[in-house]
Amino acid sequence: MSEPTVFLIEDDEAVLASLSVLLEISGMTTKSYLSAETFLSELTAGATGCIITDVKLSGMSGIQLQEHLYGLNCQLPIVIVTGRVEADMEARIMDRGAVALLRKPYDPHQLLAAARQALERNAELQQQ
Repeated sequence: MSEPTVFLIEDDEAVLASLSVLLEISGMTTKSYLSAETFLSELTAGATGCIITDVKLSGMSGIQLQEHLYGLNCQLPIVIVTGRVEADMEARIMDRGAVALLRKPYDPHQLLAAARQALERNAELQQQ
């Protein structure tokens, strides 16, 4: 079994780098992607951990990624970050099993708590 990883998907390189540093100094292993498509092309069966993605990405959006993963019955819990919540967005995201929907600007402690919660959920799923 692979080491639990926080898969970060963000198309802003500076934001991606800062998220990676924040999570890594908190003891988490990360892997960064600039697009959902790149993440999907490298996703392997048996991957453990969680996903943190922005809603607004170049190409496939974070919500489209979540829908795609839901259709694949992917067991990686997801945290979604957005600058703007549209009507019905939160209900749809949470119905598809998201651990959290964080609104920008979010407190870094919120992000860390959501990542830990998602990793714990994945560990529980792995034990079942």
